[in-house]
Amino acid sequence: MTGYPSITIIIVLLVGLFLAIRNPYRAFLLSVLVIGAGNAKELNLTRTTLLGPYLNLTDICLLVALFALLCECLLRRMPPRMPRILLFILIVLSIGALQSFAVFGWDYETLRSLRWAIQFPLAFFLAANFITNPHRVKLFITTLLVAAVLAAAQHFYYVIGIGQKIVLGSDSFAGIRTISYSSGGLAEIFLLSIMIWKLPKKISSKLFFIAIGSLFMLSVLMNQTRSVWFAMIFAIPIVAKIFQLRQRYDTFFRIGVIAVVSASLAILLCSFLIPDLDIAGMVNKRFSLLFDTSGAALATGGPTSGRLDAIRVEMTDWLDGTLVLGRGLNYFKNMQGKLLDIAFGHVGYVTYLSQLGIIGFFVYAIFLPLSVIRNCRRVWLSSQVPIVRYAVFLSASSMIYNCIMFTMSSCFLSLGSFVPGVLAGMAWAISRVRIVDKQPLQNRKNIAFTNKHEYAPLYRNE
Repeated sequence: MTGYPSITIIIVLLVGLFLAIRNPYRAFLLSVLVIGAGNAKELNLTRTTLLGPYLNLTDICLLVALFALLCECLLRRMPPRMPRILLFILIVLSIGALQSFAVFGWDYETLRSLRWAIQFPLAFFLAANFITNPHRVKLFITTLLVAAVLAAAQHFYYVIGIGQKIVLGSDSFAGIRTISYSSGGLAEIFLLSIMIWKLPKKISSKLFFIAIGSLFMLSVLMNQTRSVWFAMIFAIPIVAKIFQLRQRYDTFFRIGVIAVVSASLAILLCSFLIPDLDIAGMVNKRFSLLFDTSGAALATGGPTSGRLDAIRVEMTDWLDGTLVLGRGLNYFKNMQGKLLDIAFGHVGYVTYLSQLGIIGFFVYAIFLPLSVIRNCRRVWLSSQVPIVRYAVFLSASSMIYNCIMFTMSSCFLSLGSFVPGVLAGMAWAISRVRIVDKQPLQNRKNIAFTNKHEYAPLYRNE
Protein backbone atom coordinates (compact mmCIF):
# COMPACT_ATOMS: atom_id res chain seq x y z
CA MET A 1 0.00 0.00 0.00
CA THR A 2 1.52 3.31 -1.05
CA GLY A 3 0.52 6.96 -1.06
CA TYR A 4 -1.07 8.40 2.06
CA PRO A 5 -0.07 5.55 4.45
CA SER A 6 3.57 5.79 3.35
CA ILE A 7 3.59 9.57 3.84
CA THR A 8 2.07 9.16 7.31
CA ILE A 9 4.71 6.60 8.22
CA ILE A 10 7.50 8.91 7.06
CA ILE A 11 6.07 11.87 8.99
CA VAL A 12 5.63 9.90 12.22
CA LEU A 13 9.12 8.43 11.82
CA LEU A 14 10.82 11.80 11.25
CA VAL A 15 8.93 13.59 14.02
CA GLY A 16 9.46 10.67 16.37
CA LEU A 17 13.21 10.50 15.75
CA PHE A 18 13.53 14.25 16.23
CA LEU A 19 11.65 14.09 19.53
CA ALA A 20 13.64 11.04 20.63
CA ILE A 21 16.85 13.05 20.39
CA ARG A 22 15.47 16.26 21.91
CA ASN A 23 13.05 14.80 24.47
CA PRO A 24 12.86 10.99 24.59
CA TYR A 25 9.77 10.90 26.79
CA ARG A 26 7.80 13.05 24.34
CA ALA A 27 8.70 10.60 21.58
CA PHE A 28 7.35 7.76 23.74
CA LEU A 29 4.14 9.71 24.33
CA LEU A 30 3.81 10.29 20.57
CA SER A 31 3.96 6.53 20.00
CA VAL A 32 1.37 5.94 22.71
CA LEU A 33 -0.92 8.59 21.22
CA VAL A 34 -0.75 7.24 17.65
CA ILE A 35 -1.30 3.62 18.65
CA GLY A 36 -3.97 4.43 21.25
CA ALA A 37 -5.95 6.78 19.00
CA GLY A 38 -5.60 4.83 15.78
CA ASN A 39 -7.83 2.26 14.14
CA ALA A 40 -5.91 -0.92 14.97
CA LYS A 41 -6.95 -2.66 11.78
CA GLU A 42 -6.04 0.27 9.55
CA LEU A 43 -2.73 0.84 11.32
CA ASN A 44 -1.89 -2.80 10.75
CA LEU A 45 -2.68 -2.47 7.03
CA THR A 46 -0.41 0.52 6.40
CA ARG A 47 2.62 -0.49 4.39
CA THR A 48 5.69 0.95 2.73
CA THR A 49 6.88 0.09 -0.77
CA LEU A 50 10.37 -0.71 0.51
CA LEU A 51 9.57 -3.25 3.23
CA GLY A 52 6.12 -4.42 2.15
CA PRO A 53 4.20 -6.31 4.86
CA TYR A 54 7.03 -6.20 7.38
CA LEU A 55 6.63 -2.57 8.43
CA ASN A 56 3.48 -0.65 9.26
CA LEU A 57 2.63 2.44 11.27
CA THR A 58 2.36 0.51 14.54
CA ASP A 59 5.83 -0.95 13.95
CA ILE A 60 7.19 2.54 13.28
CA CYS A 61 5.75 3.78 16.57
CA LEU A 62 7.35 0.89 18.44
CA LEU A 63 10.72 1.51 16.77
CA VAL A 64 10.51 5.22 17.63
CA ALA A 65 9.73 4.36 21.26
CA LEU A 66 12.65 1.92 21.44
CA PHE A 67 15.03 4.48 19.96
CA ALA A 68 13.70 7.05 22.44
CA LEU A 69 14.41 4.63 25.29
CA LEU A 70 17.97 4.19 24.01
CA CYS A 71 18.41 7.98 24.04
CA GLU A 72 16.85 8.12 27.51
CA CYS A 73 19.28 5.54 28.86
CA LEU A 74 22.23 7.37 27.33
CA LEU A 75 21.11 10.65 28.87
CA ARG A 76 20.61 9.04 32.27
CA ARG A 77 23.75 6.94 31.86
CA MET A 78 21.83 3.99 33.23
CA PRO A 79 20.91 0.70 31.59
CA PRO A 80 17.22 -0.18 31.10
CA ARG A 81 15.56 -2.26 33.77
CA MET A 82 14.08 -5.64 32.99
CA PRO A 83 11.09 -6.64 35.16
CA ARG A 84 11.16 -10.26 36.21
CA ILE A 85 7.71 -10.97 34.83
CA LEU A 86 8.94 -9.99 31.36
CA LEU A 87 11.74 -12.54 31.53
CA PHE A 88 9.16 -15.29 32.08
CA ILE A 89 7.00 -13.99 29.25
CA LEU A 90 9.92 -13.79 26.82
CA ILE A 91 11.05 -17.32 27.67
CA VAL A 92 7.54 -18.66 27.05
CA LEU A 93 7.18 -16.74 23.79
CA SER A 94 10.61 -17.88 22.59
CA ILE A 95 9.61 -21.51 23.06
CA GLY A 96 6.31 -20.94 21.25
CA ALA A 97 8.01 -19.09 18.39
CA LEU A 98 10.71 -21.73 17.93
CA GLN A 99 8.03 -24.40 17.65
CA SER A 100 6.23 -22.40 14.96
CA PHE A 101 9.41 -21.72 13.00
CA ALA A 102 10.37 -25.40 13.19
CA VAL A 103 7.03 -26.50 11.74
CA PHE A 104 6.11 -23.71 9.32
CA GLY A 105 9.42 -22.02 8.61
CA TRP A 106 10.39 -18.35 8.71
CA ASP A 107 7.46 -16.95 6.76
CA TYR A 108 5.21 -13.92 7.05
CA GLU A 109 2.43 -15.53 9.10
CA THR A 110 4.74 -17.04 11.72
CA LEU A 111 6.60 -13.75 12.02
CA ARG A 112 3.28 -11.91 12.32
CA SER A 113 2.14 -14.16 15.16
CA LEU A 114 5.40 -13.45 17.00
CA ARG A 115 5.14 -9.73 16.23
CA TRP A 116 1.65 -9.58 17.75
CA ALA A 117 2.69 -11.65 20.76
CA ILE A 118 5.66 -9.45 21.69
CA GLN A 119 3.60 -6.25 21.59
CA PHE A 120 2.43 -6.63 25.19
CA PRO A 121 5.86 -7.34 26.78
CA LEU A 122 7.47 -4.65 24.63
CA ALA A 123 4.90 -2.07 25.76
CA PHE A 124 5.39 -3.21 29.38
CA PHE A 125 9.17 -2.81 29.02
CA LEU A 126 8.88 0.69 27.56
CA ALA A 127 6.54 2.03 30.23
CA ALA A 128 8.52 0.36 33.03
CA ASN A 129 11.58 2.36 32.01
CA PHE A 130 9.99 5.64 30.94
CA ILE A 131 7.73 6.26 33.96
CA THR A 132 10.08 7.82 36.51
CA ASN A 133 8.15 10.52 38.37
CA PRO A 134 4.61 11.75 39.09
CA HIS A 135 4.86 14.45 36.43
CA ARG A 136 5.51 11.82 33.78
CA VAL A 137 2.60 9.80 35.12
CA LYS A 138 0.32 12.79 34.63
CA LEU A 139 1.51 13.37 31.06
CA PHE A 140 1.11 9.68 30.32
CA ILE A 141 -2.46 9.50 31.65
CA THR A 142 -3.35 12.70 29.77
CA THR A 143 -1.98 11.21 26.55
CA LEU A 144 -4.03 8.05 27.03
CA LEU A 145 -7.18 10.09 27.69
CA VAL A 146 -6.64 12.18 24.55
CA ALA A 147 -6.02 8.99 22.57
CA ALA A 148 -9.23 7.43 23.89
CA VAL A 149 -11.27 10.53 23.01
CA LEU A 150 -9.80 10.65 19.49
CA ALA A 151 -10.46 6.95 18.95
CA ALA A 152 -14.08 7.24 20.13
CA ALA A 153 -14.65 10.34 17.97
CA GLN A 154 -13.23 8.54 14.93
CA HIS A 155 -15.47 5.58 15.67
CA PHE A 156 -18.51 7.85 15.75
CA TYR A 157 -17.46 9.53 12.50
CA TYR A 158 -16.94 6.10 10.96
CA VAL A 159 -20.49 5.04 11.82
CA ILE A 160 -21.89 8.33 10.48
CA GLY A 161 -20.09 7.66 7.19
CA ILE A 162 -21.60 4.20 6.89
CA GLY A 163 -25.02 5.54 7.85
CA GLN A 164 -24.91 7.82 4.82
CA LYS A 165 -24.38 4.85 2.51
CA ILE A 166 -26.76 2.22 3.87
CA VAL A 167 -30.02 2.14 5.79
CA LEU A 168 -29.17 1.28 9.41
CA GLY A 169 -31.93 -1.20 10.15
CA SER A 170 -32.11 -4.43 12.12
CA ASP A 171 -30.63 -6.34 9.18
CA SER A 172 -27.64 -4.03 8.70
CA PHE A 173 -26.35 -3.43 12.24
CA ALA A 174 -23.54 -5.90 11.60
CA GLY A 175 -22.23 -3.56 8.89
CA ILE A 176 -21.06 -0.99 11.43
CA ARG A 177 -19.63 -3.45 13.94
CA THR A 178 -15.94 -2.93 14.65
CA ILE A 179 -13.63 -3.15 17.66
CA SER A 180 -10.74 -1.53 15.78
CA TYR A 181 -11.11 1.66 17.81
CA SER A 182 -11.10 -0.12 21.17
CA SER A 183 -7.29 0.12 21.69
CA GLY A 184 -7.13 -2.70 24.18
CA GLY A 185 -10.15 -1.48 26.14
CA LEU A 186 -8.86 2.08 26.64
CA ALA A 187 -12.25 3.79 26.35
CA GLU A 188 -13.80 1.07 28.49
CA ILE A 189 -11.45 1.51 31.45
CA PHE A 190 -11.73 5.30 31.33
CA LEU A 191 -15.50 4.88 31.34
CA LEU A 192 -15.18 2.59 34.37
CA SER A 193 -13.05 5.19 36.12
CA ILE A 194 -15.59 7.94 35.40
CA MET A 195 -18.31 5.80 36.98
CA ILE A 196 -16.25 4.63 39.99
CA TRP A 197 -13.70 7.37 40.63
CA LYS A 198 -14.73 10.47 42.56
CA LEU A 199 -15.53 13.22 40.06
CA PRO A 200 -14.07 16.75 40.46
CA LYS A 201 -15.93 19.19 42.71
CA LYS A 202 -16.47 21.81 40.00
CA ILE A 203 -19.74 21.42 38.11
CA SER A 204 -18.05 22.33 34.84
CA SER A 205 -15.43 19.60 35.35
CA LYS A 206 -18.12 17.07 36.21
CA LEU A 207 -20.06 17.92 33.06
CA PHE A 208 -16.87 17.65 31.02
CA PHE A 209 -16.07 14.15 32.26
CA ILE A 210 -19.68 12.99 31.93
CA ALA A 211 -19.67 14.25 28.33
CA ILE A 212 -16.49 12.27 27.67
CA GLY A 213 -18.05 9.26 29.37
CA SER A 214 -21.07 9.55 27.08
CA LEU A 215 -18.79 9.51 24.05
CA PHE A 216 -17.05 6.42 25.40
CA MET A 217 -20.38 4.78 26.18
CA LEU A 218 -21.54 5.43 22.64
CA SER A 219 -18.40 3.84 21.20
CA VAL A 220 -18.71 0.82 23.49
CA LEU A 221 -22.32 0.26 22.45
CA MET A 222 -21.64 0.74 18.74
CA ASN A 223 -18.85 -1.80 18.62
CA GLN A 224 -21.54 -4.42 19.38
CA THR A 225 -19.11 -6.72 21.21
CA ARG A 226 -20.86 -8.58 24.01
CA SER A 227 -17.62 -9.72 25.61
CA VAL A 228 -16.75 -6.05 26.14
CA TRP A 229 -20.13 -5.34 27.71
CA PHE A 230 -19.93 -8.32 30.07
CA ALA A 231 -16.32 -7.54 30.97
CA MET A 232 -17.23 -3.99 31.96
CA ILE A 233 -20.20 -5.09 34.06
CA PHE A 234 -18.32 -7.79 35.97
CA ALA A 235 -15.18 -5.65 36.39
CA ILE A 236 -17.00 -3.00 38.45
CA PRO A 237 -17.57 -5.01 41.67
CA ILE A 238 -14.12 -6.64 41.43
CA VAL A 239 -12.37 -3.28 41.10
CA ALA A 240 -14.44 -1.89 43.97
CA LYS A 241 -13.51 -4.88 46.15
CA ILE A 242 -9.78 -4.77 45.39
CA PHE A 243 -9.50 -1.06 46.14
CA GLN A 244 -11.76 -1.33 49.20
CA LEU A 245 -13.97 1.58 48.23
CA ARG A 246 -15.81 3.01 51.21
CA GLN A 247 -19.53 3.69 51.33
CA ARG A 248 -20.22 0.87 48.93
CA TYR A 249 -23.92 1.53 48.61
CA ASP A 250 -23.32 5.19 47.77
CA THR A 251 -20.58 4.15 45.36
CA PHE A 252 -22.76 1.72 43.45
CA PHE A 253 -25.64 4.17 43.43
CA ARG A 254 -23.32 6.76 41.86
CA ILE A 255 -22.10 4.15 39.35
CA GLY A 256 -25.68 3.42 38.34
CA VAL A 257 -26.58 7.10 38.03
CA ILE A 258 -23.52 7.97 35.92
CA ALA A 259 -24.03 4.88 33.74
CA VAL A 260 -27.67 5.80 33.08
CA VAL A 261 -26.85 9.45 32.42
CA SER A 262 -23.96 8.54 30.08
CA ALA A 263 -26.07 6.02 28.18
CA SER A 264 -28.96 8.47 27.89
CA LEU A 265 -26.72 11.23 26.57
CA ALA A 266 -25.09 8.79 24.16
CA ILE A 267 -28.48 7.68 22.80
CA LEU A 268 -29.62 11.30 22.57
CA LEU A 269 -26.50 12.30 20.63
CA CYS A 270 -26.85 9.32 18.35
CA SER A 271 -30.53 9.96 17.69
CA PHE A 272 -29.69 13.53 16.71
CA LEU A 273 -26.75 12.79 14.40
CA ILE A 274 -27.65 9.26 13.24
CA PRO A 275 -31.46 9.07 13.50
CA ASP A 276 -31.65 5.74 11.65
CA LEU A 277 -29.46 3.96 14.20
CA ASP A 278 -31.60 2.27 16.85
CA ILE A 279 -29.07 1.58 19.61
CA ALA A 280 -31.57 -0.15 21.89
CA GLY A 281 -32.65 -2.43 19.06
CA MET A 282 -29.04 -3.10 18.12
CA VAL A 283 -28.09 -4.10 21.66
CA ASN A 284 -31.20 -6.26 21.97
CA LYS A 285 -30.37 -8.04 18.73
CA ARG A 286 -26.81 -8.77 19.81
CA PHE A 287 -28.03 -10.30 23.06
CA SER A 288 -30.72 -12.32 21.27
CA LEU A 289 -28.00 -14.02 19.22
CA LEU A 290 -26.00 -14.99 22.29
CA PHE A 291 -27.29 -18.54 22.60
CA ASP A 292 -28.45 -18.99 19.01
CA THR A 293 -26.25 -21.56 17.26
CA SER A 294 -28.30 -21.86 14.10
CA GLY A 295 -26.75 -21.33 10.71
CA ALA A 296 -28.60 -18.06 10.23
CA ALA A 297 -27.38 -16.72 13.55
CA LEU A 298 -23.82 -17.78 12.79
CA ALA A 299 -23.97 -15.95 9.48
CA THR A 300 -25.12 -12.76 11.20
CA GLY A 301 -22.67 -12.82 14.08
CA GLY A 302 -23.79 -15.50 16.51
CA PRO A 303 -20.58 -16.44 18.36
CA THR A 304 -21.48 -19.36 20.56
CA SER A 305 -20.99 -22.17 18.07
CA GLY A 306 -17.67 -20.87 16.78
CA ARG A 307 -16.27 -20.44 20.27
CA LEU A 308 -17.43 -23.84 21.44
CA ASP A 309 -15.83 -25.43 18.40
CA ALA A 310 -12.62 -23.50 19.08
CA ILE A 311 -12.55 -24.75 22.67
CA ARG A 312 -13.12 -28.32 21.51
CA VAL A 313 -10.47 -28.26 18.79
CA GLU A 314 -7.80 -26.30 20.65
CA MET A 315 -8.21 -28.34 23.84
CA THR A 316 -8.02 -31.57 21.86
CA ASP A 317 -4.89 -30.41 20.07
CA TRP A 318 -3.34 -29.35 23.38
CA LEU A 319 -4.05 -32.75 24.95
CA ASP A 320 -2.67 -34.52 21.89
CA GLY A 321 0.44 -32.32 21.78
CA THR A 322 2.94 -31.17 24.38
CA LEU A 323 0.97 -30.40 27.53
CA VAL A 324 3.72 -28.40 29.21
CA LEU A 325 4.98 -26.33 26.25
CA GLY A 326 1.96 -26.26 23.95
CA ARG A 327 2.08 -26.50 20.16
CA GLY A 328 3.55 -23.10 19.34
CA LEU A 329 2.32 -19.69 18.24
CA ASN A 330 -0.22 -19.80 15.43
CA TYR A 331 -0.03 -23.60 15.38
CA PHE A 332 -3.51 -23.77 13.77
CA LYS A 333 -2.11 -22.27 10.57
CA ASN A 334 -2.20 -25.77 9.06
CA MET A 335 -5.98 -25.83 9.56
CA GLN A 336 -6.72 -22.73 7.52
CA GLY A 337 -9.24 -23.37 4.80
CA LYS A 338 -10.48 -26.55 6.48
CA LEU A 339 -12.32 -25.27 9.55
CA LEU A 340 -13.71 -21.92 8.51
CA ASP A 341 -16.35 -21.57 11.22
CA ILE A 342 -14.00 -22.08 14.15
CA ALA A 343 -13.14 -18.91 16.08
CA PHE A 344 -9.50 -19.70 16.82
CA GLY A 345 -7.89 -17.48 19.43
CA HIS A 346 -11.17 -16.09 20.73
CA VAL A 347 -11.16 -17.87 24.10
CA GLY A 348 -7.92 -16.50 25.49
CA TYR A 349 -7.23 -19.01 28.24
CA VAL A 350 -7.72 -21.95 25.92
CA THR A 351 -5.40 -20.27 23.42
CA TYR A 352 -2.72 -19.92 26.09
CA LEU A 353 -2.93 -23.65 26.75
CA SER A 354 -3.00 -24.75 23.12
CA GLN A 355 -0.17 -22.48 21.96
CA LEU A 356 2.02 -22.09 25.05
CA GLY A 357 1.06 -25.03 27.25
CA ILE A 358 0.71 -25.18 31.01
CA ILE A 359 3.76 -22.96 31.54
CA GLY A 360 2.41 -20.26 29.24
CA PHE A 361 -1.02 -20.50 30.85
CA PHE A 362 0.49 -20.04 34.30
CA VAL A 363 2.57 -17.02 33.21
CA TYR A 364 -0.18 -15.22 31.26
CA ALA A 365 -3.33 -16.25 33.10
CA ILE A 366 -2.11 -16.34 36.71
CA PHE A 367 1.31 -14.82 37.37
CA LEU A 368 0.95 -11.74 35.14
CA PRO A 369 -2.48 -10.48 36.36
CA LEU A 370 -1.71 -11.22 40.00
CA SER A 371 1.63 -9.40 39.70
CA VAL A 372 0.05 -6.30 38.15
CA ILE A 373 -2.87 -6.16 40.58
CA ARG A 374 -0.50 -6.71 43.51
CA ASN A 375 1.69 -3.79 42.38
CA CYS A 376 -1.36 -1.56 41.99
CA ARG A 377 -2.76 -2.43 45.40
CA ARG A 378 0.60 -1.79 47.08
CA VAL A 379 0.79 1.72 45.66
CA TRP A 380 -2.87 2.36 46.43
CA LEU A 381 -2.31 1.56 50.11
CA SER A 382 0.94 3.52 50.47
CA SER A 383 0.67 6.62 48.28
CA GLN A 384 -1.45 9.71 48.79
CA VAL A 385 -0.64 11.37 45.44
CA PRO A 386 -3.97 11.56 43.55
CA ILE A 387 -2.56 11.12 40.04
CA VAL A 388 -0.49 8.13 41.17
CA ARG A 389 -3.48 6.49 42.83
CA TYR A 390 -5.57 7.14 39.73
CA ALA A 391 -2.83 5.65 37.55
CA VAL A 392 -2.72 2.35 39.44
CA PHE A 393 -6.51 2.34 39.53
CA LEU A 394 -6.52 2.49 35.71
CA SER A 395 -3.84 -0.17 35.43
CA ALA A 396 -5.65 -2.61 37.71
CA SER A 397 -8.96 -1.90 35.98
CA SER A 398 -7.36 -2.64 32.61
CA MET A 399 -5.95 -5.95 33.78
CA ILE A 400 -9.20 -7.03 35.47
CA TYR A 401 -11.28 -5.98 32.47
CA ASN A 402 -9.06 -7.89 30.04
CA CYS A 403 -8.86 -10.98 32.23
CA ILE A 404 -12.65 -11.17 32.25
CA MET A 405 -12.92 -10.50 28.53
CA PHE A 406 -10.37 -13.23 27.72
CA THR A 407 -12.89 -15.83 28.89
CA MET A 408 -14.93 -14.82 25.84
CA SER A 409 -12.65 -13.07 23.36
CA SER A 410 -9.01 -12.28 22.56
CA CYS A 411 -5.81 -12.61 24.63
CA PHE A 412 -2.44 -10.90 25.10
CA LEU A 413 -1.05 -12.83 22.10
CA SER A 414 -3.22 -10.92 19.64
CA LEU A 415 -3.23 -7.50 18.03
CA GLY A 416 -4.26 -4.60 20.27
CA SER A 417 -2.41 -5.40 23.50
CA PHE A 418 -0.13 -2.34 23.48
CA VAL A 419 -2.28 -0.18 25.78
CA PRO A 420 -2.75 -2.89 28.46
CA GLY A 421 1.01 -3.45 28.24
CA VAL A 422 1.99 0.17 28.91
CA LEU A 423 -0.54 0.41 31.73
CA ALA A 424 0.89 -2.72 33.35
CA GLY A 425 4.43 -1.43 32.89
CA MET A 426 3.46 1.89 34.45
CA ALA A 427 2.17 0.09 37.55
CA TRP A 428 5.43 -1.85 37.83
CA ALA A 429 7.47 1.36 37.54
CA ILE A 430 5.40 3.28 40.08
CA SER A 431 5.64 0.47 42.61
CA ARG A 432 9.44 0.23 42.37
CA VAL A 433 10.81 3.69 41.56
CA ARG A 434 11.26 6.34 44.19
CA ILE A 435 11.72 9.92 43.00
CA VAL A 436 13.80 12.53 44.80
CA ASP A 437 14.36 15.78 42.89
CA LYS A 438 13.02 14.12 39.74
CA GLN A 439 15.82 11.55 39.63
CA PRO A 440 15.12 7.81 39.89
CA LEU A 441 16.68 5.81 42.68
CA GLN A 442 18.23 2.61 41.45
CA ASN A 443 18.51 -0.68 43.34
CA ARG A 444 15.83 0.31 45.83
CA LYS A 445 12.91 -2.03 46.36
CA ASN A 446 9.61 -1.66 48.18
CA ILE A 447 9.62 2.13 47.77
CA ALA A 448 6.61 4.09 46.54
CA PHE A 449 5.69 7.65 45.52
CA THR A 450 4.82 10.17 48.24
CA ASN A 451 3.52 13.72 48.24
CA LYS A 452 6.81 15.27 49.34
CA HIS A 453 9.12 13.06 47.29
CA GLU A 454 10.53 11.42 50.39
CA TYR A 455 11.36 7.80 50.99
CA ALA A 456 8.30 5.84 51.99
CA PRO A 457 7.93 2.12 52.63
CA LEU A 458 5.67 0.34 50.21
CA TYR A 459 4.13 -1.78 52.95
CA ARG A 460 2.30 -0.24 55.85
CA ASN A 461 3.95 -2.51 58.42
CA GLU A 462 7.51 -1.50 57.46
